[in-house]
Amino acid sequence: MHMKSPIRHILLVDEPSEEQAVLVDTIKSAGYRVFEVSTKDDAMVLLRKISVDLVITELMMSDINGWDLLTDIKAKYPQIHVVVMTGQVSEAGEAILLDRKADGYLVKPVIPERVRVLLRALLEPHNLDRDAEVVLVAEKDEHREKMIQILGERGLNVFAFDRPKPLTRHIRMNPPELVIVDIHVQVNMGLELCRLVRFTPGTVYAPILLIVDKPSRNVVEKAIRLRVNGILARPFEPDELGSRAIDLVKQAEARKMVSKTQNKRIRH
Repeated sequence: MHMKSPIRHILLVDEPSEEQAVLVDTIKSAGYRVFEVSTKDDAMVLLRKISVDLVITELMMSDINGWDLLTDIKAKYPQIHVVVMTGQVSEAGEAILLDRKADGYLVKPVIPERVRVLLRALLEPHNLDRDAEVVLVAEKDEHREKMIQILGERGLNVFAFDRPKPLTRHIRMNPPELVIVDIHVQVNMGLELCRLVRFTPGTVYAPILLIVDKPSRNVVEKAIRLRVNGILARPFEPDELGSRAIDLVKQAEARKMVSKTQNKRIRH
């Protein structure tokens, strides 16, 4: 088990409102300490006085531009995570967020569980230090709910499916960074769904974690042919599922970095 992390400090920059109060309560209930200010000047003064791990700022307020605050914080305190809030995020908006090096964003009205997952992803040292999406393919039961909870505690956004059509539609439009498949989904159709994932554009190279009762030779051979990246046998400890998921995402990320480096060398 991981050691308990020290209490993290979060600065919220927003004008007072009922929604802000909900956000504050959500942050506190997740075990973090929150400071509240409503102006850019107050935010920069507080950052000089107190060690803050993460700043959440509204993009547009009456006397502050969240982009300017993001730029100033990243220039003076690059180690601090910054999450921006906005009413809408278009594709152009997402590109701006990435270009300006925001560490994440929240769309209003904020969903408390989304807030908790994002904070865990950015602030817990054993997690990814960024946002990531996982697709879980499993039957609707208490075991799936438990897995969603475990992965959420590791800062992973989980989208769960138990049917091929909605699964295919989702991964085509929103390719995840990891797909976890229970072999028993759809009456032992897990391997076929792994095949579907592997041959769907967008997830051809996505890591797949297959959950089985016992990794028989037949299952292992089929999984290898489908380029499944890992097998996790039941019963498993909650921390084991979370750690395997994080490791597979990190490994895929490392492979992408190596591939980019090699492509740059080839072009030059």
